[in-house]
Amino acid sequence: MTNSERTKHPGIRRRGDKWVAQWLENGKQRSQTVDTLEDAERLRRERRDAPRYRPPVISPANAARKAAREQEQRQARKLARVEEALTRRADQIINEFRERREGNPQAGVEG
Repeated sequence: MTNSERTKHPGIRRRGDKWVAQWLENGKQRSQTVDTLEDAERLRRERRDAPRYRPPVISPANAARKAAREQEQRQARKLARVEEALTRRADQIINEFRERREGNPQAGVEG
C-alpha cells in the first residue's frame, strides 16, 4: 500500500486524513478507507469476526460413492451417444437398401 503510515493498531494504516482498515478475506488482502480511527477499528473487527464460508466435510466413503455415481453417469451418457450414432447409421443403411430395392442403383454410392 503506497503513501500510508503505519500505526500502533494492527491492520490499520493512516493515509492523509483518512484511515485504512486491512483484513484477509478468502485468502486475499482487502482494504477499505474510512474517516476515523474508531470506524477503522470497528470495520476491521467486523470483517475479522464475520462468518467465513467453510466447504462441507465429505467423508471418504461419501466421496467414493459420489465418484462412483459420477463415473456411472458419464458412462451412461457415453453409451447414449454411441447408441444414438448406431441408430442413425442403421436408419441410413435401411434407407439406402430401400432406395436400391426401389430401382435406384446409385443410392448409397458416394462419388
